Amino acid sequence: MPSPTYSPDRHPLSVPSSLALVIAMMGAGCSDIPAPCSVAPPSVVAVDARSAVDAGVSSDAVERSVPGPHALYVFRASRLTNLVYQLDCLAGVNRCSRAAFEDLWQHTLGFDQADKDAISKWGEIRFAYSGRIEHGDEARAPLPLPQRRRSVPVVMRIASYGAADLADLTSRLSLFIDPTDADATRAIVERFAPRFDTFWALREADLARSIDGYVTLASRADVRAILDSVAEFYQPELVRDARQTFELIARPKHASPDTGEQLDAYALIEVQPGEPPEARFDVVMHELFHAWFAAAAFDRKVALANRFIASTDRSALAAWGLLDEVLATSFGNGVVDRAVAPKDFERRFSEKNGMYFDPNVDAVTKATLAMLESRLAAKKTLWDEDFPAAYLAGVAAAFPKGPLPAAFLTPLVCGYDPSMRAAYEHLTEVTHARPIASKEGLDDRGTRELFGARPMWGSALLVPTAKLGALDGWSPLLLDKPALSTIRREAAKKKPFVFARRREHEGALFVFVAPDDASMQKLEERFVSLPEMRDGVLPE
Repeated sequence: MPSPTYSPDRHPLSVPSSLALVIAMMGAGCSDIPAPCSVAPPSVVAVDARSAVDAGVSSDAVERSVPGPHALYVFRASRLTNLVYQLDCLAGVNRCSRAAFEDLWQHTLGFDQADKDAISKWGEIRFAYSGRIEHGDEARAPLPLPQRRRSVPVVMRIASYGAADLADLTSRLSLFIDPTDADATRAIVERFAPRFDTFWALREADLARSIDGYVTLASRADVRAILDSVAEFYQPELVRDARQTFELIARPKHASPDTGEQLDAYALIEVQPGEPPEARFDVVMHELFHAWFAAAAFDRKVALANRFIASTDRSALAAWGLLDEVLATSFGNGVVDRAVAPKDFERRFSEKNGMYFDPNVDAVTKATLAMLESRLAAKKTLWDEDFPAAYLAGVAAAFPKGPLPAAFLTPLVCGYDPSMRAAYEHLTEVTHARPIASKEGLDDRGTRELFGARPMWGSALLVPTAKLGALDGWSPLLLDKPALSTIRREAAKKKPFVFARRREHEGALFVFVAPDDASMQKLEERFVSLPEMRDGVLPE
């Protein structure tokens, strides 16, 4: 049987360029953006790498740094990082604006069968190495905690993106992969580099201007005060002389979602051509705040999770799953954006899904923003005893009947029949589930063990109608006899459905039943559009 797929590092932050959905919500334009407030004395370290090779900076990168709370903020744009990012994107390795970059290569830069084969090889190498850097304390966590991105594929990506040049790239990758694969990676970069350079030549100066703008914003007195207060709220534990790098990625104009991603202390921010820094600064800070939550003391995070587990609120576990994203959105796309682009903030706050593309996160963010701002002003922290109750009150205000069903699938442990592989991938996309532990196979002891080890997680089984017998082995772990009877009775109607059950002090259970993969995907889309969570057969 295939081994379990565990994705603790999955943290998508996909944002649409239409401005109306999700987290980034690019600003309305320069006319909507106020002039900078008082700017702190420029204790800024500026490095133009094109003329500073001796300083150890890549000869094709531009970066500037500004001191901030707990870390040095580094704003950077590198030719090599941009190219490697695009190759990862084309190969499906990372969360990115894939449609935009595919369009760039297919219609502007050129892309033939040999290129397609090279991208396939790139993906094979990236996916060939697995594993995770484990810490013994992690076994004590009752729920998934925001934490450093320690999977081998993610660490490989961080090492690749920070490389100074091709020799450095090969050297870094050789720490993780075989020399032949490291050399093959270098050859693929060399293959695409000449064509990529025509694109880079058009965007390099634009990115350099963006870096200047980001440094100006990060140096503003009001922004620095916000960062000080949010740092006090999270109280991250960072190494001495820590660096937080924000890597700017040149994104082509395209009618498709943008993406930002935080990889430990390394943020990747896609930037549209000519985009003013104020339009994306909220996303940059959003990513920083994810990193600060992840960097908080482990014991504090465990204690906080236990408070949610102990809560009598039936939505407490789902609310925990939303927490990291709600906080980053509230502080980044709320508090920071209101300071640097107030009209943009006001418009997005009034729009449905204007703060974040996930309706659960969007609604809870809007309901808790004032509470969080008051806590910042009072210098209260995430770790105070009264925080869970205050946050859960906001969740209840946003959803008096409980969050929408998809919220109960974060975090997600999923088992699925092999014929439902595409439906499994689709479920993770439409529910925005994160993190995810999954295994292919329903009538399998390993799958049941995967679920048994994660009782607090949201659980989903994807079952073909013709294979309902596979559920017999799930009693009494997940399904009792009345539940099995209900599922069989509903399946006799020959229509796709979901059986849902909220469990006391455990994650919610969902059994998706459909005749084939295509029908299952349609069922999943109906599921995420349901107006409320309830037990029993869904939808009616």
